Amino acid sequence: MARLGGHPEAALHILEQASFWTRTDVQPTGDSPFYVHEYERFSRAELLNAVGRSDEARKSYTQMADNLFHLGAPAHLRLAQIYDHQGERRRAVDHYARFIALWKHCDPQLRPLVMEARQRVNGVH
Repeated sequence: MARLGGHPEAALHILEQASFWTRTDVQPTGDSPFYVHEYERFSRAELLNAVGRSDEARKSYTQMADNLFHLGAPAHLRLAQIYDHQGERRRAVDHYARFIALWKHCDPQLRPLVMEARQRVNGVH
């Protein structure tokens, strides 16, 4: 609600206070550590990026990019956008290409993201 209300700093603070980040009493369930709280991890990276902490966001996205089945492609897209914004064209193109490869057969409503990434790779802004 805080993020939707235009308060990303408050949303980040609330998310970072969640007990699951530091719990040590969790029983083993066979869940992969790559997928536990993946949406929360991605949301945290999004909030870090939104509040201008792009270096921290980049680290979080990097951890997710090749390890998370569901969020790997969106993490690559965000990395590409961060590098693009920072003027690191080569790195941006690399992540755009990874995103495009992962989502080449995405749902129709997501295809505009892939088309935009292709344009960025081709130097069309």
